[in-house]
Amino acid sequence: MSDDEQRSTKGACRERLARMSLDPLAGRESPWLCRLLGGGAALGTATAPEGKNRWVELWFQRFARGWLRRSFHRVLLAGFVPGPLSRPLLVCVNRFRGPDPLVGFWLSAEVLGWDAYAPMEVRWLRHYPVLSRIGAFEVDHEGGDGGREFVESARQLLGRRPRALWIPPRGGTCSHGGRPARLDDSVARLAQAMDTCDVMTVAIDYEVWEGTRPEVFVHFGPVRPALAVPPRLLLRELEAAMEAQIDELATLRRSRDVSLFEVALQGSGSIRIALETARRRRARRREPFGAARKPSTYGPAPARRA
Repeated sequence: MSDDEQRSTKGACRERLARMSLDPLAGRESPWLCRLLGGGAALGTATAPEGKNRWVELWFQRFARGWLRRSFHRVLLAGFVPGPLSRPLLVCVNRFRGPDPLVGFWLSAEVLGWDAYAPMEVRWLRHYPVLSRIGAFEVDHEGGDGGREFVESARQLLGRRPRALWIPPRGGTCSHGGRPARLDDSVARLAQAMDTCDVMTVAIDYEVWEGTRPEVFVHFGPVRPALAVPPRLLLRELEAAMEAQIDELATLRRSRDVSLFEVALQGSGSIRIALETARRRRARRREPFGAARKPSTYGPAPARRA
């Protein structure tokens, strides 16, 4: 691929991701699913979720899988991919805008097997109340209590249960090139308020390797217990771990070696869909795929009269 083609492909990728970040309330052309759980400013007052609905969650899981397969080439995992939970887990993510919440939901539900939750802006959840049935709960960014109500609601939600809580960074995203990474200080205060819990950092990024659809890269940090340390010190340790993960993920991306990752999801292409459609049609006619047409059993067609 020439330099001009690479620049054109990267530009198309940036435009695709930019369209995914449009406001769903701004117009019909805006894809609402890409602003599902929202990101944004520091956490303020919150409302605890009424409870999940297993059927809605299964339906949305299937929807998320199909949308990711159509929109991306692959979902690639690296780092310390965690297993099932044994106690509460606070997940600090470097970005939570555009398609990031959908990636986090699908990973939690289908790959990791977590009972996961995430904060969402009040206006989004009131516009799409069904999302409260898959783990989203209200967060009022205009609240002036410094996040105390959010910490209390999240503490009651998690308790001692094996649940995961995805917490977006300050401002909705951490710059991949800037320093330092700014996480929300509610993470440290919530860890201090919990009786027992674990914390981990997750870095998400996108880049085009092949074709026009970007790859989704997810790098997991190690799960570690939230020790009884001052909140400010814990926050600095998490931010330092996040910066190291962002740098490591950038190195893995530049290698363009898929063997360094675990392929969690393979996207579907238009050619593959066409082949599968042809295969199904031939199966309905009880013909093996690729078999030659049988000659007519009625003999040659009669010659036309002059």
